[in-house]
Amino acid sequence: MKVVTFLLIFSLALQALAANPLIVAEDRYFDPAFMPRVGIEIELTGLSLEELAPIIQKKIGGVIQVYKKEEWDFDPATKKPLRYYVVGKQIEKSLLGALIIKPEDNGTSNDNLKEAYQKTQVVEIVTEPLNYAQVEVLQKAMDAIKEAGALGTSRVSSVSIQINVEMGEGLRENILVNDILTILRGYLHPDPRKDIGFHFKVPKHRQKYLGLFSDGMMERLMDPLYHPSWEKFFEDFMYRQSLEILGFAKAWSFSPKRARRLLRREVEAKGFEVLLPVMKWNYIRVSSLMMFMFPKDWLTQYLLETDWFKDHPILEFREPNNDFRVNSKVRKITGHVIRSTHEGVVALKGLGFRKGVLPIFKVSRPSCQRIMLNL
Repeated sequence: MKVVTFLLIFSLALQALAANPLIVAEDRYFDPAFMPRVGIEIELTGLSLEELAPIIQKKIGGVIQVYKKEEWDFDPATKKPLRYYVVGKQIEKSLLGALIIKPEDNGTSNDNLKEAYQKTQVVEIVTEPLNYAQVEVLQKAMDAIKEAGALGTSRVSSVSIQINVEMGEGLRENILVNDILTILRGYLHPDPRKDIGFHFKVPKHRQKYLGLFSDGMMERLMDPLYHPSWEKFFEDFMYRQSLEILGFAKAWSFSPKRARRLLRREVEAKGFEVLLPVMKWNYIRVSSLMMFMFPKDWLTQYLLETDWFKDHPILEFREPNNDFRVNSKVRKITGHVIRSTHEGVVALKGLGFRKGVLPIFKVSRPSCQRIMLNL
């Protein structure tokens, strides 16, 4: 009887694994020839900048140089602007192009940044956009630093791997709003969302930086009849969603002009940090792409001036833990993107989008958002 029970449980586990959308994406849809370029950000602890640089250089080649980036903070005593530098290492002319190794503060506000950088134990590795052959070279470097003592995500460490997928080969005219909707729907719909969450097993202390979009934004995203223009999608995602999270109950009925006026008033009064739940704390960060598509918009210009945000033609997949298996994560995530952009609505088969059925879902908000906004 015990043997039968074990075999049944084992069989069900295999079926669940086979049905996981990311496993399917990697096995059936990933193809290096069709893979969009990916920029990768890897956070870790356990090794210093000085220890990491030569280990990585041995695998990717290149020349180690000093990396220095100007930052601004506010002197707590005088409240005047204070210039300082974030100092790290940069490997130039490598097999991966330029690779940066720098301290990462993982802050949630613009206060005491200089002190935060001085105290942090987290190091971040940032790559240029890579093809898959370069990803495999990077993987050799990851294996080497892990063997040398680098530490990834754990019960006490919130470090992660972020996969930034280039859309439309970086050209605005190639980036289709329906492609973006399909990618988001196939990742955030309640059914695949449950399986993807089970696959990544993000620890609770990391979950506070992740979540779905607002109730209203998720309702529209899951609506099969929601086919906005780029302008409409931008206004909904950046303005109306932000106002909803800030407590405006009728945000989704506001005209574009009113939504822009109200959000500008809120942001100028309270600071850009109130926008982090929309602009950053998501399973998939979309704000960089939105800013890239609308570079002249007031909100884009405002966010760029904070130096916390960049306007890049990318979707940022922020969920993966750091277990140093970068290549596997790239295959799964880009496999999902390839499937979504090549198949369109067919990729959402079984989720109700072809029949016009809205799913029932429970919005999961990052706890950081609830704390910040006193929800």
